Amino acid sequence: ASQKLQEALRESRNKAQSSTTNSSKHQFPASFQLLCQLEEAVDVSLNQESRLSVQMSHHKRCLKLFLTDGTHNFVAMEVQPFLPSCAPGSKLRLFGPITIRWGILQ
Repeated sequence: ASQKLQEALRESRNKAQSSTTNSSKHQFPASFQLLCQLEEAVDVSLNQESRLSVQMSHHKRCLKLFLTDGTHNFVAMEVQPFLPSCAPGSKLRLFGPITIRWGILQ
C-alpha cells in the first residue's frame, strides 16, 4: 500500500509541475488502508506569530500534517477535524477513499 501511495504521489507531483490543469489528481479506493505516524502538525490557518503564542483559541483550524510510514514521508491536509489535538508520534490509520491532489493527501 505504501509503495502504491508513493508512486501516486510522485506521479501527481510530476503532472502538477508540467501542467496548470487539475490533471494531477489521483484517487485511492475505499479499500485502501495505510498505518502511519504523525511527525508534525502545523495549523496553516494561523500566522507564524499566532502559532508560537501560548494561548490557543477555539477557531476553525486547517492542519498540514507531516506523516511517515517508516520508509516514506507524506504531506496531508486535514479536510475535517479528526482529533481535538494531535501530538507528534501519534499513530494514524488512513482509510480510503483518499484523494491526492498536487502531491498532497486530502
